[in-house]
Amino acid sequence: MKLKITSLLVAALSFSPMISSAQETAPATPSAEAEAWIPSTPLEKKAVGLSKTMKKIPGIVSSIKDQATMDVAKKSMTALNMEVDAHVAEIKKLPVPDAAIRKSLSSRMEKEMAALGPQMQQAMMGMIALPPELAPQVQAMMMEFAGNMEKHETDMNKYFESDEDRAEKNGK
Repeated sequence: MKLKITSLLVAALSFSPMISSAQETAPATPSAEAEAWIPSTPLEKKAVGLSKTMKKIPGIVSSIKDQATMDVAKKSMTALNMEVDAHVAEIKKLPVPDAAIRKSLSSRMEKEMAALGPQMQQAMMGMIALPPELAPQVQAMMMEFAGNMEKHETDMNKYFESDEDRAEKNGK
């Protein structure tokens, strides 16, 4: 999976709060296949739980309107980091899947997370209207989250990175 989630977050962080609102895009809707994914194995269930946790991020960022809501968002993001840690701890208790299952899970997780990039972009573009002193706080909050995700990258790749992604990463 090459921690595609972290890549999405880093891409979202690259959007400057100065981007004009004319460039806003509507959030993408999950594909029918992603909506239809009914997890049947313990690992799939944990993957869906992790996906649901990650999908909270745009709402947290979008909730920021002033210093008071920024303070609440920081607490929410800290709780979300703890939730991610708990999901990863539970995932690590499960056996590492074979290549075919990792490939399937990588594809499913990518589809599950497809809407996150545009939603993060929209949330970050909503930051235009915020007082400028909040921008560094938002960036620090998001960088803390990205750091937490990077901390779990090796473990997550064991479970969700396809051999193709692994080969591509090692070939570069």
